Amino acid sequence: MRVRTLAHPGAATAAPIVAPRVELVVTPLADSFRWRFALRSLADGPVEVAADRNLLWAELAADPAAPVSRAQGRAVRAFRCVGGNRPANTENVHRVIVRRDEPYEEGFDLRDLCGLRLPDTFRPGARVVFHYGYDNSTSASRAVTFDPRPTPLTQLSTESPVSLPAMPGAVPDAPLPEGELAPALQLEVLSHPSASDGDSLSATVRLRRPGVYPLWTMYRLGMLSIEVTAPSGRYDICGTGIREYPPMREFFTRLAGGRSLTRTIRFGGLCGYGALWRAGTYRARAIYRTRADGREFGLNAFVGTIASRPFYFRITRDQNHPRYEPLSTDDPFREAPDGEDSRRR
Repeated sequence: MRVRTLAHPGAATAAPIVAPRVELVVTPLADSFRWRFALRSLADGPVEVAADRNLLWAELAADPAAPVSRAQGRAVRAFRCVGGNRPANTENVHRVIVRRDEPYEEGFDLRDLCGLRLPDTFRPGARVVFHYGYDNSTSASRAVTFDPRPTPLTQLSTESPVSLPAMPGAVPDAPLPEGELAPALQLEVLSHPSASDGDSLSATVRLRRPGVYPLWTMYRLGMLSIEVTAPSGRYDICGTGIREYPPMREFFTRLAGGRSLTRTIRFGGLCGYGALWRAGTYRARAIYRTRADGREFGLNAFVGTIASRPFYFRITRDQNHPRYEPLSTDDPFREAPDGEDSRRR
């Protein structure tokens, strides 16, 4: 979608409206949350601009056909999506020079603006207006373009609402090939956490025995690991992958058919600083691996490796204010469909 920018309405009270010298181009991609935006000069010469995806925010028009309760009132309001990592001003943000034939282009994840669970109104055909900068501000410290003008330009906006394409949906489990048995155990992640940093992240993991027959397994919290793909596409394994516990009889658990074990894993205890320092949406899988068959105790315990379906989590703030790194326009999560190993990075 290609959209023209509008000068902030507040500028008219201080000085005549000056046509912006930069346009905002937002390109939504069907079946992907990784979209892209571009800043392109409309002037004959170069223009210096603030280049930070965290300045983007979205405004979703409410569905006029949706029922409104008395508690909500009669007014139909738009839903605003503003990311948690937006800078307070643009004094120290990343800056670039743009020209007509040399725009600045970067990717952004829609979930970084609206959360892992997008609002109900965010569906195909919904209308959205994208903004870049700050609403209702005329402060020079919040300018998004840096050029000599009496009134700073603090916001770029789309000219009109745009219909949204199809969003990615949950990928159903693939049917088992003919003649192949169902897995002996299933590993599930029951939450999609979000926190300001990796140390505050935790998730609930459930190990379940499907079917009707019981099964023994050695299960300790330290035998879980997490495969993580960062917003940049970087791949990490959090945890050792398998902790070599001595096979003691009390470590083995009998799981009756349909029963499960639930544990809480804390990302800060498994992942080093380098894996989770960057704000954004991450893709992960929980891994459980055991080699203890329990034969020395007269048991026939499960031996093998199982992985959960991919899940997503968010970190809302960069740690220790690192140098800004633009986000690629390529979607690393789209390249690795559910059920595949993204370790090829």
